Amino acid sequence: MFRIFADPFNTAGLVIDLQMGGGFKFDVLDVKKNKNVVLKCPEEIYELIALIGTTPRYTVTRVWRARDDLVCATTSTTKLSLIAGKYVGKDDPAS
Repeated sequence: MFRIFADPFNTAGLVIDLQMGGGFKFDVLDVKKNKNVVLKCPEEIYELIALIGTTPRYTVTRVWRARDDLVCATTSTTKLSLIAGKYVGKDDPAS
């Protein structure tokens, strides 16, 4: 999600397209505490990178365009190790 909606070196449209120039907001979930934080890029890009770099704990659940709150993407993952209390298999997308 970061590469698509926040990395200008990956997506040139972030720099040249007026519809995307206002940036995007990322809803980041702390899967251990079940709490969310919303970060706006490009203003809070370093904070976003710091969180999502810790992949076992943080995940992006939703991305929307900052200027009008148009939802652009959503994700879901079931963290089986958190549900069962121990690792019981790989984390699979929720169905």
